[in-house]
Order: sequence, then structure tokens, then C-alpha cells
Amino acid sequence: MSKLYFKYLSLLPVYILLQVLVLNQILFSAYINPFLYVLLIISLPHKTPKWFLLIYAFLLGFFIDLFSSNLGFHSTASVLIAFIKPIISKISIPHNILGEMDEICLQKIGAKAYITFSLLLIITHHGC
Repeated sequence: MSKLYFKYLSLLPVYILLQVLVLNQILFSAYINPFLYVLLIISLPHKTPKWFLLIYAFLLGFFIDLFSSNLGFHSTASVLIAFIKPIISKISIPHNILGEMDEICLQKIGAKAYITFSLLLIITHHGC
């Protein structure tokens, strides 16, 4: 379990810097901005403790907000998708495919389930 925390906590500054320094400068059709940091929340293992999931999502969103001058936008959306992630995973991921600490990825759950799962979370994030 501690390897999991260390891995995702070490990925946090990498994704934050990539989002803030590179991806926030890219705009498609003058309105669409890619948010790669959402993949960190999506790919967290299925049985991640809720307290870690919510705190991790808040910290990720808070630091993106801090560097993007959008206080509250990303942190609220990140905590919301972290909160509903277990519910969406029960709906979209088939039962008994993932182990307790398996990361949610395309190879483990299949294309249809991964696209459904990630699309529902991304739409929720962007709609918030």
C-alpha cells in the first residue's frame, strides 16, 4: 500500500508542472484546454481508501488552481469525480476483473469499460 502512495505522490508534481507549464498554453478552437491531470484520479486503483482518494484529488486540483489563477474550479471538479468514482466504477466496470490494488487501465478492464468509465468521469469533471 505504501508503494502505491509513493508512486502517485511522486507523480503529482510531474503532472502539475506538465499541466501548468505546457497544457494550459494549448487551446483547441480557442476554447478547449486539455486536462491531463484527470488521468491520475481515473487511474488510481479500484480499492484505494476513500480518504486518500479525496485528499489526493483535492491536492491535485488545488495546485492546478493555484498556478492557473482559477481558485476553486479544478479542486471542486477533482473532488467531485473522486467522490463519484466508486459509484461509476460499480456501474461501468465488470465485476471481479480488478484485484484490490490493480490500477484502472485499458489493458485490465477492456476498451468498452474503460471508455465508458473515463468518459463519465471526464464529462462530470468538465461539467462542474
